Amino acid sequence: MDHANGKEVTITKSGQSRDLKEIKVNDSRVENYFISHELFQNGGNVEVITE
Repeated sequence: MDHANGKEVTITKSGQSRDLKEIKVNDSRVENYFISHELFQNGGNVEVITE
């Protein structure tokens, strides 16, 4: 996803199932399901890892 400010957010999924194992934002594990608005303003990577 590209923004008007030129920043990019990349969302990827690994794993075969729909059972959520963890979420990482910029290679750091997120302890809940919250992803800050700042990520979408500044760009970054979100990795959704399933079982």
